[in-house]
Amino acid sequence: MGKEDENQQKRRAVEQLQEAYDIHLRHGLRFVEEVSWQFRKNDRAFLREQTQERVFSLSRSTQAHFETMEETLRQEKRDLEEGGNCHYN
Repeated sequence: MGKEDENQQKRRAVEQLQEAYDIHLRHGLRFVEEVSWQFRKNDRAFLREQTQERVFSLSRSTQAHFETMEETLRQEKRDLEEGGNCHYN
């Protein structure tokens, strides 16, 4: 049970990390949106677009990393469950 508990703790930690990330991402996007009017007031509208695209790019990369971590932990859980079932047969 120790490894299964460890796996569950890891999965919870990843979920908490992803929730915290989602909150920070929303704050970051809100910040970009709030200051975007300043970029529109001058010739630097492209800076807003570049910043926003960079945020989205980093977000996609981070989400892919979270998905990889989650899948790794799900596979670890399946392996532990399968290994545990073998001991009972």
